Amino acid sequence: MKSITNKIALMLIVALCISFVAMSAASYYTAQNKTIELVIQSQRQILKDVKNAMNTFFDENTHAANGIAQRLEKLEDRSQINEILSTTKLIVSPEIERIFVGYESDGAMYRSNGKNEMPKDNGYDPRTRDWYKIAKGAKATFSDPYKSSSSNAMMIAFSAPIGDKGVAAMNADISSLSEEIMSISKTDYSYAYVVDKDGKIIIHPDKELVGKDNPTTIGLINRYKNKEFNENGLIAYKNTKGEDRYADFIELNDRGWLAISAMQKDVFTTNTMPLLKIQL
Repeated sequence: MKSITNKIALMLIVALCISFVAMSAASYYTAQNKTIELVIQSQRQILKDVKNAMNTFFDENTHAANGIAQRLEKLEDRSQINEILSTTKLIVSPEIERIFVGYESDGAMYRSNGKNEMPKDNGYDPRTRDWYKIAKGAKATFSDPYKSSSSNAMMIAFSAPIGDKGVAAMNADISSLSEEIMSISKTDYSYAYVVDKDGKIIIHPDKELVGKDNPTTIGLINRYKNKEFNENGLIAYKNTKGEDRYADFIELNDRGWLAISAMQKDVFTTNTMPLLKIQL
């Protein structure tokens, strides 16, 4: 009788242990799935915040370039241009390095620093430059990023047509925008960066990579275009150091620019391991 009682007690203990382990495992995997969902939601909100910061920067500077052009279009002659450019430079955002104007009729170039010139002076003709050509006869727009020859900083030229008279433009330093995006996106396990459609890096926490083509990023963009996502909508890859990473994406504009969130591949297990320890 005692033996039967002991066996029943042992069976009950085993059953309870199995039930406990099963419930703990179910609870852990439920928590793990929830953690994955929350991490991805957090990263996607960060990417939305990055896009909002980019939109604000581009909208404000495009509007400013357009405002300068509209003011210059109302002038009957060019006698006030120097004063307008120099005073406007004082009131625009600090990231504006220089304001300049090119005219269609004679190629005259006026700058907010007073260094005005004609094509015959040293061969510089604004009508042949990208910042001029992209806005001529069109609407306010912006150039591809480039490095300033004077400051070595990454710049974007915002330009707008002065009717059919010429084009007004301004160079905007994107250093402050880059710092804002790094501040928005940096976490213990991730960061975000910005690339153009060809994979050239525009904004990145590693300044050495900015302005350069990156094979890893080019590969990521191709996989993004081909929709090679995992079950969580991410793309697994190895970075230039051979480290495993996940990437998430958001499209920034109609030129194919992307913001990419680079996450440590163990981000999900790192965040769920404490839950497993609690269950055990």
